Amino acid sequence: MTDLPKFPAITRDIALEVPSDMENAEVANFFNKQNDVLLVGFKMFDLFADPTGEKLPVDRKSVAYTLTYRSNDRTLKSEEVDKAHAKVLAALPKLGDVKQR
Repeated sequence: MTDLPKFPAITRDIALEVPSDMENAEVANFFNKQNDVLLVGFKMFDLFADPTGEKLPVDRKSVAYTLTYRSNDRTLKSEEVDKAHAKVLAALPKLGDVKQR
């Protein structure tokens, strides 16, 4: 059994437009490869596809994630999380044909 974290987490949401055939595992792998020690977790909370093509091209889907940032030794400042989150956003082109929504 693990203890509850001593310091609070801060979350940031991100919505991405990705190819409809992109697997969640590919996005998860991208988040896992981020080298920021403050990024401690992520979870997909929304998936949207539009088979009519009216709101989103048929060959695309929108996926949204909550990213969790935490330090084991202090309470984070919002500016620290903003900086860490900006690094994740800047790395998005490595994921491929992805657009931030």
